[in-house]
Amino acid sequence: MWHRWKNDPEPDDIHYYYAKENLDSNDTEVKKPNRLYPEFKEDEQFRRLISYNTTAVHIPTDIYEGCEYTHTRIVQYL
Repeated sequence: MWHRWKNDPEPDDIHYYYAKENLDSNDTEVKKPNRLYPEFKEDEQFRRLISYNTTAVHIPTDIYEGCEYTHTRIVQYL
């Protein structure tokens, strides 16, 4: 997937992996089109599920999910 810069992206244009989503969910459940669903495999060295094909950057969900609320709190302190 190639990145093309957009000045005003729509929420559905942003593709991301949501770590709090249930990884064991049934395949018949409706999957959101803007979510990434990496294939995880058990790794003996790390002793956990990892993806060999993707990388990630952690964004705390209290910042991402509560963007407007967090923004309001930050502005109050300025």
